[in-house]
Amino acid sequence: MKIPENLVTLLINVIRVLMEKSGYDHNVIEKYLSYVEKQEGKEQISMFEAVIESLIEERIEAKEEGRIEERKLNARNAIAEGVPLETVQKITGLDMESIRKFASEL
Repeated sequence: MKIPENLVTLLINVIRVLMEKSGYDHNVIEKYLSYVEKQEGKEQISMFEAVIESLIEERIEAKEEGRIEERKLNARNAIAEGVPLETVQKITGLDMESIRKFASEL
């Protein structure tokens, strides 16, 4: 099964943008996409699926890491403002050990 050329071009451009936003080196992106573009049929489809899935997973993980860092920052700020540690734990959902550590660092 051959993917229509216009769809291959679209997928390559989408993957390029996702890889750039994920911080991949330009040369790495171009080498990889050149390799994928030369493949045909099921192998090309599998490669498109794998790279898109991987990039989406990376983006989800990065967002989750960002949320965790935001919760840690909120905890530190609340502790600095004198909010009781138990309240900080309830609001942020962070474990009490981490919250105590943040408090000891102030």
